[in-house]
Amino acid sequence: MKKFLSLLFSLLLISYFSNAQYCNSNFSDATFEYITNVNFAGINNSSGGNVGGPVDYTSQVAIVSPGTTYPLSVTIEADASEYVYAFIDWNQNGVLDDTGEAYTIVSNTSSNGPHIIDIDVPIIATSGNTRMRVMLAWAGTGTTP
Repeated sequence: MKKFLSLLFSLLLISYFSNAQYCNSNFSDATFEYITNVNFAGINNSSGGNVGGPVDYTSQVAIVSPGTTYPLSVTIEADASEYVYAFIDWNQNGVLDDTGEAYTIVSNTSSNGPHIIDIDVPIIATSGNTRMRVMLAWAGTGTTP
């Protein structure tokens, strides 16, 4: 019997959603660049540049299987020198950047994309609800989830 993970998606348009385990971000501006779409394992979430606090997309759920690879596609409204990161808390410990949990999707781009990488779900991933954050940062700043 396969074990499945539901991946709760919190797309963060320059800002983050958080609960007791996950911290808020300090981003508050989406004037020049922002995430416009994230597509991953059944999630296809389009959005615009939101400001004024955390953006919560945890109602978006993807079902993934350990040992399987899935493409992650992120499209952005780019300005210049954009970096896009994804963080997936595979061990569900409330820390999004443990070894093997941080992904660089694209570096130093001025292209809107879509920017696509393959995500390998670790065999040892904990079953159940798992948090994912997607982040856009100008000039590579703010790479801590």
